[in-house]
Amino acid sequence: MKIIFKNDDDSLIREIVLSKAEEAAFATGCGTPDWLPNDVAGWITHAIYNKARKRIDDIVALSGRGSKFTDKVVKEQIVLDLKAEKSDLLKTTDEKMAELEAEKIK
Repeated sequence: MKIIFKNDDDSLIREIVLSKAEEAAFATGCGTPDWLPNDVAGWITHAIYNKARKRIDDIVALSGRGSKFTDKVVKEQIVLDLKAEKSDLLKTTDEKMAELEAEKIK
């Protein structure tokens, strides 16, 4: 199974290939508990959306502009506003690591 991640502009982010053995082994854990998708692609999609939802909840709460109980559309707008404001809450791990390295050099 080949899994491809691309940006909105269709540029490749990452491509991975699961061997038949890896796919078979991974699939044995899909669908448990019952509410999880029972195929590899569905499980990966669920995991990505779930992680994004949790990070949105965390970022909104840390910003002081809402909580995990704030309406989803409002939370997404808060995150977009924070991104436009170049908030530290929206820095990527790579950006944070680069800043730490720059501080070490000083």
